[in-house]
Amino acid sequence: MAVSTAGWRFGHPSSRPTGSSLPSDREPSPKPKTVRMRSPLTTTVLQALVLADHVYVDRLTGKKVIAGTFNRLWSVVFPAEYSSPTYAYICLTDIKKSALVRLRYVEADDNKILMELPGVEVTAKSPLDSVELIVEVPPLPMPHEGTYHFEVYADDKLLGSVRILVAKPPQEKVK
Repeated sequence: MAVSTAGWRFGHPSSRPTGSSLPSDREPSPKPKTVRMRSPLTTTVLQALVLADHVYVDRLTGKKVIAGTFNRLWSVVFPAEYSSPTYAYICLTDIKKSALVRLRYVEADDNKILMELPGVEVTAKSPLDSVELIVEVPPLPMPHEGTYHFEVYADDKLLGSVRILVAKPPQEKVK
């Protein structure tokens, strides 16, 4: 929802600078500003989505340690499959009691679904809570060089994605 603030005055009149070069009988016309306000019915918010080789959980603090992040995959031949262990770290907030979270891996050109994980219901006591998920990702198909997206959905609404570039490895220069 967008709200126009044209004509609104911000701050207390005593906070206006003194010794203004403007005549006292004329106030500057305020520039219209647009403030985006969140609707109380907004969807779950994706705070983080990271693909990594591993996500460790500290036993004492519960903090997550994300190791080996990536957004680019290499293959000498195509079609191929990235079968190294892969984890998705996901952090959500603004969950209204519960949300059904799904993950998809799609081709960027035509949005063709190459992999989809079954949905999992997550719950939060308060919309202010953050819910962290660590998901082991199955092998990622790489039918050809190009751009792919790893997407997060909550209640069938796309929250965000990570772009993954797939290519042949760069050739090393011979000296």
